[in-house]
This record gives sequence, C-alpha cells and structure tokens, in this order.
Amino acid sequence: MSMMKINSSMDRLTFYYSRFEKQKRTGTSLTMTFEWGELKNLEEYGIAEAIHLGETSLVLTGIKNERLKAYYAKWGNYSDDLLNDAGKVWNEVANIETDENEKVIYINGYYYKDSNFFWIEWQVGFETCSVEWEKYVTETEWKNGYLPSDKLRANHNPEQARFIGT
Repeated sequence: MSMMKINSSMDRLTFYYSRFEKQKRTGTSLTMTFEWGELKNLEEYGIAEAIHLGETSLVLTGIKNERLKAYYAKWGNYSDDLLNDAGKVWNEVANIETDENEKVIYINGYYYKDSNFFWIEWQVGFETCSVEWEKYVTETEWKNGYLPSDKLRANHNPEQARFIGT
C-alpha cells in the first residue's frame, strides 16, 4: 500500500482527541506522528465527505521560530525541553491550526509528566507542510463501524480509492 499525501488546504485537518505518538527531527525538518487524524474532505481523490485517517504524519520542512509552553495550575507558566519525550507523555491533542499564509502551525493539548497534567502549546514556523497516511475510512464507513485498519485500500490511484475486495 502506498502513502497518500496532501500539501494544501491544511485547515481541513484535525487531530482532536488524537495522541501524539512520536517525532523525528532531521536538520530543519520535523515529522510528527499522531495515532489518527481527520480531514473534512479529500477532494483531490474525489471524496467530498470527511475521512478518518489511521496513523498520520505531519511533515514540516524548514522549521523555525519553534516555541513551546506548558502550563500547570500550581506552578504557573512552565517551559523546558518537554518534547524530548513527547511521544511517551502527550496524552491528547485538543487543537491544531495551520496558517498557510504565515506558514505557522499551532498544536495544543494535554501532557502528562512527573505525575502532573500540563496544558501544552506548541508553535512552529515552517517552509513547507504536508500530511501523509496509508489507511483511512470515509465518514459513511466510520458511521457504519469501520476503522481505518479494517480493510486494505488501493490508495495509489484516485480512481481506485475504494475498499479492495468489495
């Protein structure tokens, strides 16, 4: 199965209630992997309804002006190198906003470290941004109880964006 990818109209992407799994940094590139994602549509492949993605990678190149803040009620503003172990402790993504004009992405959510829950805000500037995934189901399939991992798809061709064997 091949990867599917978008690199425009990022405002249709959400990771609401997703879990941050891991990150990989190479020079000024950053790949963040989430347990799942959702797109409002996949019109590039002729799908007008929402789709639910399996494991999803957000790929940023030319990262700059990265800022991380974490808040804890008893301590006030708390900030350090929290993201070194983010995949182990970032419990839930609440919001993601991508400003394609300013080339900035904002991600926030709940983070657990040292027996405390934090509200975390991460802002990253970028030159290019894309989203990649292998498995997905449409909103209709989702409502019928399917998960992205249930059936294989032919993702390599827009005309074949369907379940294999159905």
